[in-house]
Amino acid sequence: MTSGTLTTHDGTRIAHRDHHPTGRPTTTFLLLHGLAGHQGEWGTLAAQLSADGHRVVTYDARGHGVSTRTPATTTREAHVQDAIALIADLDWPP
Repeated sequence: MTSGTLTTHDGTRIAHRDHHPTGRPTTTFLLLHGLAGHQGEWGTLAAQLSADGHRVVTYDARGHGVSTRTPATTTREAHVQDAIALIADLDWPP
């Protein structure tokens, strides 16, 4: 597993983890947590999926976990744009 931070177009820092399987991944999953959640909630599932040959990406949405807390920019549209930016940044797929 590798950890990193993506800085979005508005300066928000999005913390993420990329769980890689031992060999070439068969599928890539992006796991999103719910309101007031954080990426750590996916730890067990991410480990199991990775062990089964899948690549799994988790992240703390803006305003959650260790990502930047900027209430003025925490909108539904911003959350969608963050996911799109993360996918682009992580060389998606596989």
